[in-house]
Amino acid sequence: MLIRPLAYKGPNDHLAQHFNEAQLYVGLQLLLNGNLIHWQHESSTQWIHGDFLDHTDTAQSLSDTIKAELAWPLTKDGNSCTCQLAKPCAHLAALAIESKRRLDQIIYSVKDFQEKSSLWSSELQWLNQQEFDPYPNMARHRLVYLLKRESDQFYISFYKAYLTQDNKYLLKDKFDFTQVNFQKLQKFISLTDQSILHQCLSLIDKGKAKAEENLLYFIDANDSDCNAMFFQMVQSKRCFWKASSRPPIKSQMTQQVPENLSRVTANAFFDVSHNQLIFVKNSHQSLPAIESIKPKLTLVSTQEYLPWRKGNPLQLDIGKVKFIVNDALEISSEVFIQAKQELSESHKQSIARHWREVQALPTVKARQEYPIYRQFDLADRYLDTSIGQLCVWLAGLHNEGWLIEFDHSFRLNRKTNDNWYLDLTENNDWFELELGIIVDGE
Repeated sequence: MLIRPLAYKGPNDHLAQHFNEAQLYVGLQLLLNGNLIHWQHESSTQWIHGDFLDHTDTAQSLSDTIKAELAWPLTKDGNSCTCQLAKPCAHLAALAIESKRRLDQIIYSVKDFQEKSSLWSSELQWLNQQEFDPYPNMARHRLVYLLKRESDQFYISFYKAYLTQDNKYLLKDKFDFTQVNFQKLQKFISLTDQSILHQCLSLIDKGKAKAEENLLYFIDANDSDCNAMFFQMVQSKRCFWKASSRPPIKSQMTQQVPENLSRVTANAFFDVSHNQLIFVKNSHQSLPAIESIKPKLTLVSTQEYLPWRKGNPLQLDIGKVKFIVNDALEISSEVFIQAKQELSESHKQSIARHWREVQALPTVKARQEYPIYRQFDLADRYLDTSIGQLCVWLAGLHNEGWLIEFDHSFRLNRKTNDNWYLDLTENNDWFELELGIIVDGE
């Protein structure tokens, strides 16, 4: 049973030096579909041989397979394949992916390798600890938020602060957030700050809040945007009760409305004694009686639009981690975590083992700030590695029992079309311009 992170030797562009993205992508599909029926490594000659079923010929017999061979370590010369495609072909790419999966896997120890009972808690702790720091090492200025109360009304004050070497925030200047220019931002304003400021200005525009210099007062704190804004402030770890010399305010989720606590928004309550905002959310999804759990990784490409920014959207490649329960229901990691009391120990260890298998790739939370990662599951992966290394990793997961799926949005699934046209027509003193592409003859 593999309970180590699945990882492979570099360099990251090893396979990309010999195959293009399309060849590697199709080669991976051959492996996932089971077209490679025989693999052999001759250690004496350092040659690798592979037999493939022709995925274009469903009536093909096993005696009529496509045969490919390549040198290992990889070279550009001498590799061959009996298919009719231009070389290097997808069969050679598939053989290279499979060879790297078998021969270049990194084997290393994990501290609790033998302690299966601690696997769930250690993996859950690892997931929760993932964090992205958007600031360069030498950048010390930050935007901080002070939560205060006056006559039973909560309000926020905004300050530019300096982060000391012992991680203390010293207030420098009041920050007039109403004058922020999103097209020319100061460097200490992170993406999370931008989202918070955008929500503040939106509340003011809707008449839900009012601003006085660096202060934000709430006219209607029951607005759902108020709840979202406060949650982001707490997630920034730069939100403090009255003074920045105190520890940052923490957050806690609950399903029941707490008693004897001050209401800040419709769904947020402040516990002064424990320095935390308690957010009330809907009850979690109940789990069915679990008979089987199978891990699934779906690769998607997304475009994230930020309403306060102009220009192109943020392009992301994401691996969405889910689990197929009883061969029917897809359940996310966060649902399992919320309903952990309903899980048996064996199911917890099974889920945690699969979490560990994908630990070599960073989570979205480890690479993006809250406005981006909030849309994804805690265990979803940020795919910023090369396509060659990614293909090897996916082949390894498939070998460990993972279901690998490519969403139609994934960028390598998109078709390119170079058949475009431009028609310019002159008509007296004006021109008519027509620009288009031809798809399927139309």
